Amino acid sequence: MEGGGMPCLAFSLFMLAQTGVLPDPKSAESVGWFVLTAAAAAAAINQGASFWQKVNPKETPPNHEKYATKSELAKLEADHEEEMKRIEQRFETWLEQNDKHHREEMRLLNDWKDTMSKWQADIASGMGKLQALFELAIKPKK
Repeated sequence: MEGGGMPCLAFSLFMLAQTGVLPDPKSAESVGWFVLTAAAAAAAINQGASFWQKVNPKETPPNHEKYATKSELAKLEADHEEEMKRIEQRFETWLEQNDKHHREEMRLLNDWKDTMSKWQADIASGMGKLQALFELAIKPKK
């Protein structure tokens, strides 16, 4: 929108002045004039802001402060690689510890399962003996 703001605003004001009579505020024509005037004002503000930015540009740092040199970039890459290796080493250590913990937990669980199985077998054996004794006890004597 280069350079179109002020002529549009002047044109809409000129057209409004030529009519001599303001339109009814409730009519579509008055809404149209309002929209046209608002658009012209927005275009004028846009052009003024653009002109202000061209007249007063922002100060930017020199390129050597904005961009890294090849040696700085190489150092950053080396630092990054070193950090990635350190992170990978920590992750590997964590995995080993987790695996060791998991194996220990599984060993304890299997021991507990074996103990429970032995108890179950002992209970079943005891129940079988009790049932045999009970059958002997209630068997009628001849």
